[in-house]
Formats: sequence, C-alpha cells, structure tokens
Amino acid sequence: MKQLIVLNNKQKGMMKKLFLLLAITCLSVAGFAQSGTTGDCTWAITGPFNNDTLTVSGNGKMKNYYAIGVVNTPWLFSRENIRTLQLEQGVTSIGNWAFYELKNLTSVTIPSSVTSIGESSFWGCSSLTSVNIPESVASIGITAFANCSSLTSIIIPHSVTSIEKDAFAHCSSLTDVAVEWTTPPSIKKSIFTGASLDNATLHVPVGAKALYQVDKIWKKFGTIIEDVKAE
Repeated sequence: MKQLIVLNNKQKGMMKKLFLLLAITCLSVAGFAQSGTTGDCTWAITGPFNNDTLTVSGNGKMKNYYAIGVVNTPWLFSRENIRTLQLEQGVTSIGNWAFYELKNLTSVTIPSSVTSIGESSFWGCSSLTSVNIPESVASIGITAFANCSSLTSIIIPHSVTSIEKDAFAHCSSLTDVAVEWTTPPSIKKSIFTGASLDNATLHVPVGAKALYQVDKIWKKFGTIIEDVKAE
C-alpha cells in the first residue's frame, strides 16, 4: 500500500522556493539573454551557453550590492557562465560586491569614465590574470581584488589617491606590479596580505626606487625596478 506524504506549510514554502530557484537556474544556463538595471546603468548578458558576456552601460554609478548569505546581484545565477565583462564608456563607478566570485571571468574592460572601484567588487574572480586600471580611477575599495588567485600583473596609475586595506589580498600568483607615483602614497594598512611579494617585481618611476625601498608597504617586493615613465 502506497503511503500518502502530507507536507506542512513550512515544507510547502521550502518546496516552492526550491522550484523557483531551479526555474531561474534553468533560464540562466539555457543561454537566454538577460537584462535589467543597476543603479544609473543598465546591464545585459549575451552569448552562447557557458561563454557569456556581461555588459554594463549607461551614464553614472552602478548599484552597490551586499553579501547577506549570498551577494544579491541580478546576474547571480549566471555567474558560472560569465567569461567576459564589458563596462562601457559612461559608467562612473563599479559597485560594491558587483562581480563577486565570477570564477570563470577571464577578460575585463574598464573604461576611462570609471573613477572608483568598489569594495570587494572583483573578490574571488579566480580566473582573472591581469587588470588594466585606467588613469581616471581615484579610489580602490577594501578587498576589491582579493582572492583573485590567478592575477599575475597590475598597473596602478598615478590618478589613484586611495587604496583601501587588502585591496589585492591573497593574490597568490602576483609577479608584476607597476605604479606611476613618483612618491609612494600614504597607505596605513597592507593591501597585499597573503601575496608572495618576495617573488614579485615592483616597477616604479625613474628616480623613485630609493623612496619605495624604505616604504613599509612597497619595500616587501623582492625586486624593485625603475622603468616606469613618471607622469
């Protein structure tokens, strides 16, 4: 004799949430285009299955997101498929936690209209190997590129006046960092926690090596070379 299973209200609610999650996930991985808004900007996901491009366009700031259990970004259920991130000219800020754990992201374009990179915005993008930060950027938030374990090279332009704690923490593959400041900026706390700086090279403007060799943050690099043109 078959036994009838009766669910209580709590169990029914959990089942509804599970079916909704499965439905959203299926739509995400099916390669359907998705779009919406993020702050003053719009976003769209396009591309074949498992090779998606996330494009953010518009004029103004992206929305800031928060990690409450999971990060509440609108592309959350597509993050495993996103390989390319295209921020278009006009976007002025990258929101907090915006691209958290896009683990398969390999290519990022940041336009010259961006002035700030938010907190944990690229945290855990473990397939990203290099980042070109444009000369418009003035601030890089706390843990902005933390746990980007494949990141090997960074160029930090002279326009950057603020780098928060652990901005590049645990970037364990880091080998080359280039900076354009003729005088090391005042940074109170480590921005490279957990990175193997003994095996990394710091490229500085000609004539600035001596200043970087005695700075508490930058002197940790195994090699310091003067080969950057001063701005």
